[in-house]
Amino acid sequence: MNEEIEVLDEDFTKSESTNNSKEIISLDRLFDNSNEEVIDAYEEDKKLEEIRQQKITKIQIGLIVFLIIFASLVYFFGYNFLEPFIKID
Repeated sequence: MNEEIEVLDEDFTKSESTNNSKEIISLDRLFDNSNEEVIDAYEEDKKLEEIRQQKITKIQIGLIVFLIIFASLVYFFGYNFLEPFIKID
């Protein structure tokens, strides 16, 4: 059970910092300007989604108002309209 663990004497942080500049990849090469188009398209999609959500909210509020008005009309005046269809024995 007494196994020895091999320890490396190199410090990896020093070896990473001493790399040649030829091995470093420039950020300009990694990221093209096409990312700006993707971001713009994402922002446009986000704006369209907000507009859709606003329309849905307006429709829901309109339906709730209609339901309240219709329910109150039926509650107060519904018997007069439905009296011919109600059978009273």
